[in-house]
Amino acid sequence: MKNTLILAAALLGPAWAGDAPAPRLNCDQPGLYMSGFVSSCVMKEVSTAFLGSLTAETPLGSISVVGWDQPDVLVRARVEAAAPTKAEADDLAAEIQPNVVGTSVSVAAPARTSKRNWSVSFEILMPRAANLSLHTSVGSISIADMKGTIRFVAKTGSVSLDRLAGDVQGSTNVGSISIVLDGDHWDGDTLAVKTNVGSTALKVPAFYSAHFSLTTNIGKIDATALGAPTYIPTGFKLGGNVTLDTGSGGATIAAETNVGSIAVQLTPTSNP
Repeated sequence: MKNTLILAAALLGPAWAGDAPAPRLNCDQPGLYMSGFVSSCVMKEVSTAFLGSLTAETPLGSISVVGWDQPDVLVRARVEAAAPTKAEADDLAAEIQPNVVGTSVSVAAPARTSKRNWSVSFEILMPRAANLSLHTSVGSISIADMKGTIRFVAKTGSVSLDRLAGDVQGSTNVGSISIVLDGDHWDGDTLAVKTNVGSTALKVPAFYSAHFSLTTNIGKIDATALGAPTYIPTGFKLGGNVTLDTGSGGATIAAETNVGSIAVQLTPTSNP
């Protein structure tokens, strides 16, 4: 069974009382599991001053960054530990701390062993205009409502990018990528994403202006929503590229997958 312990927030900065949105992370969600072991889950919160950028890293766990209207940064961490007994799992979870120093969010924890394992997932709320660098070895990455120079790497895990702007580049080795664009054009330099194995789905507003470059080495590209013909591999030709300008053109929206499909769907918007 999983023992769940909710800790009071350890606040280094201001508390926002009812202003902070309800947590997306919680200990009721499926998480770390090891057969024959007992799990312990702890929710921890830390707030810190916003310094214009943020680097977040966890070896096992997800990272979610969401832009908000408050002036500071709120870091929520779901700490999970697994050990042979409940007491050992609880003690291990207590040792693991979200490490928030300056512009860095990381994990301070003991080494994993065959009888002691752990994961830490982060939910980070911060001002919308910021530079980001996110990295997880096993776990998903989600970024929403942010603008800046954004870099991300997930070795194994899905990626979700919603309503972003700026210079956004990143990849996942194994995992799908979901992109939701808003407005009528990309506000910034470029959006460039890549997955080695996994599909990519883009939701694009009608009347959107951009330069699209969609590439797969093995898979199908469906960009008919943008006015392009569907690319379906035939014979020995397994991959291809669809490149086109929509509206008045503009910044490049690039998506590449080695093995997987790419699909574009239009979302309703008013005609300018």
